[in-house]
Amino acid sequence: MRIHPDSFALTLLLGLLSSLPTFGIDMILPSLSATGADLGAAPADVGQAMSAYLLGLGAALLVYGPVSDRLGRKPIVVFGCALESLPAWAASSPIHCRSCCCSARSRGPGLRAREWPP
Repeated sequence: MRIHPDSFALTLLLGLLSSLPTFGIDMILPSLSATGADLGAAPADVGQAMSAYLLGLGAALLVYGPVSDRLGRKPIVVFGCALESLPAWAASSPIHCRSCCCSARSRGPGLRAREWPP
């Protein structure tokens, strides 16, 4: 299926893709205390998952800008989808708090790639 550049479908798709990082932040905040209780982690340790997610979102901007200027937008979006998929699967059943932080750190840049340019 090909989406034409001047179609409403493309506008809707880009809008949905750009809302994913914000949705991820809004989704993780209410569950931090329950996640900490399930993993047996201190609240400060669980808060590191949120910090890692935001750090990944911010640091990705420094990389994706020059790379998308050189390679184009499509490879960055495909890379972002691949980069976000594996950590999302790993985060679905974390063993301890450190694995949750690692997957959050990896998901941030993946989601940022899909909304580049901001």
